[in-house]
Amino acid sequence: WHQASGPGSSSALPSYQHPSIFLQATLHLIPGRIMYSSAQCLTSLALILLLEQYTTARYFAQAFIFSRQVTFSHHRNAHEWENEYHPPFRAVRVGPEEQECGQVNLSSIRRVFAISDLHTDNVANLDWITQKCIAGKTDLSPGPSDALIVAGDISHELSTLEKTLSILLSELNCTIFFVSGNHEAWIGGKEMDDIGLNSSLQKLEAVKELCMNIGVHTSNRLIGMDHKSPVWIAPIDSWYDGTLTLQGCEDLTSNFLRWPWVDFIRCDWEPFHPDPSGENGKIPVGLTEHILTQNLDTITEIKTGYSSWKGGGGEAPPGLITFSHFLPNERSLPDWKDPQSDDFLRHEWLDHPVPEVSAKFSKVAGSKLIDEQIRSIVPSSMHASMNRPSAVRHLHVFGHSHRPKDFSFRGIRYIHNPLGKPIEREMNMVSNDVNFQLIWDTTTEAGEVPGEQIIRYWEEKGGGLDLLEENMRKNRRNRSKQSRMK
Repeated sequence: WHQASGPGSSSALPSYQHPSIFLQATLHLIPGRIMYSSAQCLTSLALILLLEQYTTARYFAQAFIFSRQVTFSHHRNAHEWENEYHPPFRAVRVGPEEQECGQVNLSSIRRVFAISDLHTDNVANLDWITQKCIAGKTDLSPGPSDALIVAGDISHELSTLEKTLSILLSELNCTIFFVSGNHEAWIGGKEMDDIGLNSSLQKLEAVKELCMNIGVHTSNRLIGMDHKSPVWIAPIDSWYDGTLTLQGCEDLTSNFLRWPWVDFIRCDWEPFHPDPSGENGKIPVGLTEHILTQNLDTITEIKTGYSSWKGGGGEAPPGLITFSHFLPNERSLPDWKDPQSDDFLRHEWLDHPVPEVSAKFSKVAGSKLIDEQIRSIVPSSMHASMNRPSAVRHLHVFGHSHRPKDFSFRGIRYIHNPLGKPIEREMNMVSNDVNFQLIWDTTTEAGEVPGEQIIRYWEEKGGGLDLLEENMRKNRRNRSKQSRMK
């Protein structure tokens, strides 16, 4: 109905005929949602009948009868009740995607902010969140009429993940979009064992269910339709597959199989397994392709919207902000210094003390398939490089590397704004003044909020190579000292 008539249309239905009546009628079935009393249900049923909404009334009555036969608990598994009882009427499960989010309707959202890699298992990072959300709030902080993109890696513990997202929700009171990172896929430890999670695929589903229960978006939505520059926000589930491996650095990755990358220990990707004879030995074959298939509905929905865009009067189509945790292309790697170059200049760009770390990280950084997927969303005739009124402005937010980036390549702007870890901020690899980055304003004609280009933060703003080497020596001395004290 909303798409057919549009906000403010003369064909808009009166409030009592709005389709949300049916959704509201079934809200009382949802674990963790408001529980309607019998009196409220019967009163609503009488009002619907009075207004001659017989079909809706029949559905409401069936939902009411079903609700009296099944008892729900807030902490119960959301799928459990479906397996126990199958009534003639199947209730509609209403998540944050079908409701207004927080204090503001998605159509009214004004600004979009982005951040990643909060890692609130670290006390200093949790303190940062608390400070930014409470004492440090300013006009440049996300607020009730804004959205915040969090591009993965909050915590491997579900309890810490929920605590962090809840702080963001309650203190900023903004709409939140989230996609899982590699830390969210970790299993093992008391909390996971107590819950019974022993598969990383199962864990990622549990993360999505947690987000749904507390009102965090993990699927695509069109926001800001009430303003000048609406924009699609599209989370992209992903993983890494070795396709971003730095070419010409094979000697630096010869011992990759012995590299103590924690994902290889804390993740279980059954039924996907690595090919031990391959150069990416510990990376499960086919896993990235499998996870990327979860984005197909998102891609189809947004692509269909763009393909049917009329844009009368030279009106620009909605913008597009896709976001993944993992890196989408080689140019987003920390040491790729020229985004317009197709070649990696090893001897010029790997000019820091730990080139082997950069080379190994490139194998677990992300996948070229992510870039292929996000570039498939916008029709070629609407691509930003066409420089037409119908062109779509496309931003892609990513995380994972903890090395800030902000650059454009072939019509897409790529943004990485990590909080990172305290030691990285101390060593000027990440800014000590990191904040939620404003990237879109739906109230402006342009929509996109420009940012300063960042290629290698530590080199451009963090004091350069000399300070990096000094900080790394200091860090090694501190670790050695701590080791002797133990």
